[in-house]
Amino acid sequence: MLEVAFNELSLDEKARSTDHAAMVFTNFFKLIDSINELKIAPVRIRTSVDLANRVISEKHFNLKDWLRTLGNDDRRRYISYIVQDPIITDNPYFSLGNINVVGFGYAFVNDLVSVSYPTNDKWNGEFYKITKEYLPNIDSDVIVVEVTVNHCLKKDNAINHSNWIIETYQNKQKVAGKNLLDFDDFWARRMLLFPWLEFALSVNQNIRIFGSIGSSDFKKAVRYLFSLNQHLLDINRGNHIFGEIPGDISNDGEATMNEYGDVRTFRCPDGRNRIFSMHVKLGDVRIYLWPLPNENKYIVGYIGPHLPTKKFN
Repeated sequence: MLEVAFNELSLDEKARSTDHAAMVFTNFFKLIDSINELKIAPVRIRTSVDLANRVISEKHFNLKDWLRTLGNDDRRRYISYIVQDPIITDNPYFSLGNINVVGFGYAFVNDLVSVSYPTNDKWNGEFYKITKEYLPNIDSDVIVVEVTVNHCLKKDNAINHSNWIIETYQNKQKVAGKNLLDFDDFWARRMLLFPWLEFALSVNQNIRIFGSIGSSDFKKAVRYLFSLNQHLLDINRGNHIFGEIPGDISNDGEATMNEYGDVRTFRCPDGRNRIFSMHVKLGDVRIYLWPLPNENKYIVGYIGPHLPTKKFN
């Protein structure tokens, strides 16, 4: 997941009319579409406010109202961009002109680009300098420094900071992949490491059968997940066809599914229980996958030892 941080101060600049508000929303989501078209990872907007219900014009016109005017595909795509978990921050404290700036602060701390509603020219800068105040430890004085935040804009059908966005995300992936501490760390970083994969909740427990992240079998599974994620990235960039994934791929037979379908049933991130059959064979390790062709993604349902079949129990 590639996060962008919403500048909540841009909500203070009200649109002149409902039509102007609609134009603001349209241009804003064209910007998010352009970031998404970099094909790094699925884009999500992290915000400290209830973006859908915040009014930006005098006639109480909000994002939710505008979304209702769109076709189904655009509406679903734009809704998918918005993260439901709000930004929560305490220390450091960030401000711009003595006003607390949560979104800009979150962008700086997490090396993210910031985005704003383009209501007027106030938020058309490529960079913003903000004040950072923090306590290094409980016995020290408050330290105040000025820091710079990258701000994303779309001009002449292109976005600024695109190279920085790509390089920063890729560097985060490399660091995360090399410095995994334990299974909890792997699970916490899964969306950064494998942005084109989704994981059933049960995977968090399945992987612990390997004993440690240093297990050769677990390392083998992780190497395959990186390979599959890269393949899906290439698909999203138009270089491969969905469905032709790497590895030794099989489907369980009908007799196995009839008798052992329950141990292949995994609860997916969308809340649905699915019975998985397709799997990758990595020696004694199995990775069960469910295709999401409309999204060019796979759900990982299981990572672990060979599951029981009619021939193997």
